[in-house]
Amino acid sequence: MKVFKTLVKTEFYTYLAYRLNFVLWRLRNFLWLVFLYFFWKAVFQGEITLFGYTKNEIFLYILFAQVVSSFVLSTATGGIGGMINDGTLTDILLLPYSFFKIMAAKEVIDKLVNFAFSIFEIFLFILLFNPEIVGVQLTWQSVLMFIISLLLATTLYFFIALNLGFIGFWSTEVWAPRFLFMVVVWLLAGNYFPLDVLPTGLYKALNLLPFPYLVYFPVKVLLGKAEVAEVAGGVFVLFVWTLIFYGFTKFLWIKGLKVYTAQGA
Repeated sequence: MKVFKTLVKTEFYTYLAYRLNFVLWRLRNFLWLVFLYFFWKAVFQGEITLFGYTKNEIFLYILFAQVVSSFVLSTATGGIGGMINDGTLTDILLLPYSFFKIMAAKEVIDKLVNFAFSIFEIFLFILLFNPEIVGVQLTWQSVLMFIISLLLATTLYFFIALNLGFIGFWSTEVWAPRFLFMVVVWLLAGNYFPLDVLPTGLYKALNLLPFPYLVYFPVKVLLGKAEVAEVAGGVFVLFVWTLIFYGFTKFLWIKGLKVYTAQGA
């Protein structure tokens, strides 16, 4: 645990060195939140309910999705491909800590900082625009299942992001695939709207993929929009996908190191 705390502290100071990039990223997220608010406000003009949601529920969904995505989808793994291609991965492999422990430390600080700023942005948004929302009534059961689904979703995305970084073992082009994948994930994860507003067939098909369980599912659980059976099934699917990507991550890491060693010989 002491080693882990040291890694987290080191990563935090490294994080401070790139303050401008971080501020611009958070500003983009805040402006997107403002856009979504006014978009849905226009959609609900004169309507009480749409797609099975009231205007209040949609606004709450947007706010909760913003917070959840800032925690689940933020990641410090974006530089892995570059480390592989420029050879700096060797420096990490020579350290007395495992690569995965180092990346976990980076991931923890990245998520905590993004989560804290996301909460601040929500308060700022409410202060500036005074949205017409009424708080949701939470139960201990929904909060517990939300926490479980959030932790599983966070772990799942960590492994997904690692796999994207491992593209660097076989290709020097790592930015474009990662960018395209992120665009797809942010859409299919439910960042912009609750996925059950989609046609039934498409919605059921999406539920077979891991992406809806990253943002949409935890938020739906927290809002109390999911039945008990749906919550249990969703947590099970999340667990299965996490195991699948964990295995895939270990497989790619072992295969990738063999290629990396061969290139460095």
